[in-house]
Amino acid sequence: MSSYQEQNNKLIENMLERTFYAGWKAPNDEKYANFNTIEIILNYKCNLACKYCYVNRYGDDLYDSKLYADEDAIIKNVHILFDFIKENKYTPNFEYFSGEALVQEIGLKVLDLIIDRMIDADIHTLLLVPTNYTWILDDDKTAKVEAMLAKAKANNIHMALSASFDGKYCDANRPYLGSVIDSSHDKNGLWKWTYDENFKDPRNDEYYEKCFAFIKKHKFGFHPMIYSDHIEKWKDNFLWFQEMIKKYDLDWFRIYLLEIRNAEWTVEQCNHLTEFVQWLIEWSFEQCDRDYNKFFDFLYNKRGFNMLVSLLTTTGRGIGCSLQSQMYIRMGDLSIAPCHRTSYEHLMYGKFKVENDKIVGVHVTNPELWISVLSLDGDSLPYCEDCLIRELCTHGCMGAQYETTGDMFTPIPSMCRMEYAKIKGMIQGYEKIGVMEGILGKLSPSKRNALITLRDLIGEKNE
Repeated sequence: MSSYQEQNNKLIENMLERTFYAGWKAPNDEKYANFNTIEIILNYKCNLACKYCYVNRYGDDLYDSKLYADEDAIIKNVHILFDFIKENKYTPNFEYFSGEALVQEIGLKVLDLIIDRMIDADIHTLLLVPTNYTWILDDDKTAKVEAMLAKAKANNIHMALSASFDGKYCDANRPYLGSVIDSSHDKNGLWKWTYDENFKDPRNDEYYEKCFAFIKKHKFGFHPMIYSDHIEKWKDNFLWFQEMIKKYDLDWFRIYLLEIRNAEWTVEQCNHLTEFVQWLIEWSFEQCDRDYNKFFDFLYNKRGFNMLVSLLTTTGRGIGCSLQSQMYIRMGDLSIAPCHRTSYEHLMYGKFKVENDKIVGVHVTNPELWISVLSLDGDSLPYCEDCLIRELCTHGCMGAQYETTGDMFTPIPSMCRMEYAKIKGMIQGYEKIGVMEGILGKLSPSKRNALITLRDLIGEKNE
């Protein structure tokens, strides 16, 4: 009779054969749309100290820095992973994750290696690299990035550098690491920062011009984060983005807005979010010449800045984020995490078993969590199961929930308030421009009923 450990290994390997392994063999098959991506985790080193970043707050608990000290081991593990991928004829999409990989020599080296190994394995899929673009201040690093983009393009690899900066009016939320003197909790348990007022931030107008010129050249997109701090500046910040987008002749809709699902959202900040979302809908309608067909094309085909379409569509999985649709593998030891924000040692799923430098299976340490996360339906979480907006909500970040409540599966009440504020702004905006009836006609019955109920409730409160 096999041991308990062997049974767990077989259980998870069977699950992987029907999910991720199947998806990696057919990344364009709709049946496996939520199981087609590998996230390669390099490390958590970064040159910024973003106020909302979990690494900046909990990095010492999140990972063991010894895992990333041996760069030769990282290189070796990348080869071992790609040998496994090539042998099984997998062709997944890839995301390359780090604090900021492209300011690190090891980060550039590993990225170049990933491209070489994709070429070697005849993989011609997506290689997505979220980056803060601060490497563009270094001509040598910029030249290396350009060379890798050229090599990827020449070999039919769709490499994209997602512009993860928040904009001229809100990058104050993302200060340079060297500018932070102290960070700690205030009396309410929220984070506060003290800065060196004499620190000269190099991200001036010339820096942004370089970023936009590079993004224009390679046809990349923008991925700013909407945080509670400075939320009142987001209208001006968005207009700055659009001014720069127009200057560089880019598509006005090529911005992916994502709100930070941390605990800090106050009532006042949520009110600002409602106002911003309503204004954003009105502004977008004007860009569509107040034409309903153009506006619906913007929402459904051009994805409505992500934020404006979130309550109107379904993802085909239990929660909105990619926690359920990617396998997160850290290169320090080939361990598998629920996601990069939940890679605390006691939450790790397990790791690939390696014999003679070859992956021969999976050693599972947390099968219950692995199965629970992949099969999770956010609508059934505590609070969510009888919540008015559960059909419309994208649900919280499980890493933020763990950090705040001590439990991955327990929502953060202030985050729920933020979701309500966002949805309220969408309802008011769509009502104001007269497209609500058209939207209701495109929704599933459950979403339609929830939206009508919430719309009526908001209307009663405003009377």
